[in-house]
Amino acid sequence: MSQPDFAAALGAMFEDTSAIAQKVWDQRPFADQDDLPQKMVMIVNGLSQAEQI
Repeated sequence: MSQPDFAAALGAMFEDTSAIAQKVWDQRPFADQDDLPQKMVMIVNGLSQAEQI
């Protein structure tokens, strides 16, 4: 799956934006089915409050 397809497929997981999915793309491969959402949460938690809004 290409990065744009990946971001489009998973973009709705966080406030209907593909930005988090685009950032997590570089952290592939994922260890298991729980690794992907955990890494996405880590990315969100690492953003500033302004970026999260």
